[in-house]
Amino acid sequence: MIDFCSNCKLLTTRFQNFYEHGERERLLTELSELRDQLLVHLQEKFTFSMKNENQDIDATQELEVCQNMNSKLL
Repeated sequence: MIDFCSNCKLLTTRFQNFYEHGERERLLTELSELRDQLLVHLQEKFTFSMKNENQDIDATQELEVCQNMNSKLL
């Protein structure tokens, strides 16, 4: 029972230190910054993907036009 009580006191002390030294706020700030970085990265990736998709559509249309022109030559 003594070990349990000493463990409880130790955990309580660590928990109080966690809050008293502002560790919670620092972790929340860091988490928020990481979330913002992830959002920016995902938006850039989505934009890049959309540009490539549009280029693929343009290339496909250009290929069809060239194939039509070639078929008229034959």
